[in-house]
Amino acid sequence: MSSTRKEFGAGSVRARTLKDGTRRYDVRIRSAPGEPQKQVGSFESREEADALLALHSVRRANAGHKTPADRGVLTLRNLGHLYLDALPDNRLVTDKSRWQSRIEAAEFIDWPLTQISEMAVRRWVDLMARTNIAGGKSEGKRPSRSTLQNALNLLRSALRWAVIQGHVDTNAAKTVTISESTIATPRTSAIGEMYDYLREDEVRRLIEADLPPAQKAAFTLLAFTGARPKDLYLLTWDRVDVRGSTVRFRTHKKHRDYVASLLPVALEAMRAWWLVCGQPVAGLVFLGPKNYEHPEGVPHAKGYDWGWADSEPKPGKRYDGYRVRAGIRRHVPLYSLRHTAATHLLLGAELYTGGRRWSPEEVASFLGHADLSTVRRYMVGLGIASMRAVEESRVALKELAAKTRNRR
Repeated sequence: MSSTRKEFGAGSVRARTLKDGTRRYDVRIRSAPGEPQKQVGSFESREEADALLALHSVRRANAGHKTPADRGVLTLRNLGHLYLDALPDNRLVTDKSRWQSRIEAAEFIDWPLTQISEMAVRRWVDLMARTNIAGGKSEGKRPSRSTLQNALNLLRSALRWAVIQGHVDTNAAKTVTISESTIATPRTSAIGEMYDYLREDEVRRLIEADLPPAQKAAFTLLAFTGARPKDLYLLTWDRVDVRGSTVRFRTHKKHRDYVASLLPVALEAMRAWWLVCGQPVAGLVFLGPKNYEHPEGVPHAKGYDWGWADSEPKPGKRYDGYRVRAGIRRHVPLYSLRHTAATHLLLGAELYTGGRRWSPEEVASFLGHADLSTVRRYMVGLGIASMRAVEESRVALKELAAKTRNRR
């Protein structure tokens, strides 16, 4: 057992190892001078424990106690003053306004720099994406991707400057990105939810709808392989094995390959599209627009959605997209089909797995995730971890009750 005392306040995080080899991080707080510390929380990750301890420091400051800055510890708010003063004049006005409107609204603005973690930065980005703009021409709308990216870039630059100046060892925002799932989350999603997905009855409506062959193949492939729309733009027939029921995707995020085995519904749709295309062995699976230089067609441009979303070619004229034509009336972005696949694999939907729930490792491999952190977000949102714990507890209680009856 080891204890690490935090430099900024009356509290500490104590790490301990359980009998099963897992680690727990206990947050201990001293409520008054001279009194022993009392445990106020226990977490599986160090980031969560540090966040609670930092929050305790902010509450102490609000109650009139010494702040981290009073104790000689640099907070993000104070770093902002130092960093903005060091900026050239041509950037000062814009970055100062952006800092005040975006970064000062973060939960960790008064945290010591040493306590700001990558998890906290990611949570801040997700919260920004779900919070409507308060004023100006865009009042009531969600911030655009460029708005989120500019705010993240400013925070990353400030923390990089802090590293150079020796205020902190690592840049917590260095590896944080604006993911497609963050942008795709619908306006109606509650804060804390990370994604949206089609329900099983909506998936059935989608695959049973009377859609053009290309759209039917693309939507089914996205919903049952969890592929990103970008991964389909450059997919070629030499990477598709309709007899062996596998597809080799080239993910655009890290430019690496991963193999996805086609579930029965996806395999049927892929074979049907292969026959419609004349059983090709090469070339793009989904051809884009043709021109004089490329009579066979070129890859689709970024943002192409096969007509999934509604369109408004002229003011006052609106055409329903294939999502609405398939009977799905609520707003669900095309990227949510990837979330749909992951969700139903974890839930063990009959249409996908026949009732068998996939493990996080199986889902991560199927979707081409580099680690399990993304899959854990689905599990937290669905409460799958607690569901499995309850089921295992029920089985254990039944076995215990049976043993008790046998003893009698």
